[in-house]
Amino acid sequence: MGDGDVSRQTEMCFDNIERLLRDVGGTLDDLVSVTTWFIDHEHLPLIQAVHAARLAGDHPPVSTSVIVAGLGDPDFLTELTAVAVAPEERFHPPGAAG
Repeated sequence: MGDGDVSRQTEMCFDNIERLLRDVGGTLDDLVSVTTWFIDHEHLPLIQAVHAARLAGDHPPVSTSVIVAGLGDPDFLTELTAVAVAPEERFHPPGAAG
């Protein structure tokens, strides 16, 4: 998973979030909060560049960045936690036709 490349790992995190949101009728524009966990302060500008590119809408979510000693997998350089609020008229259960 993007071995050693924090930008690629961040992109992959957003790809996963986008796919999960799409499965319930949402988009990245529905994000209201993103927390980014990462292990090296030198990675922050690279992570922020991906955030800026992927969350370029008129109302970006609240964003928190947290430096940690390690993540669940030693190969992970970053992890994202996201909260989204999709309008009811677009929401559908996972796997249901949208």
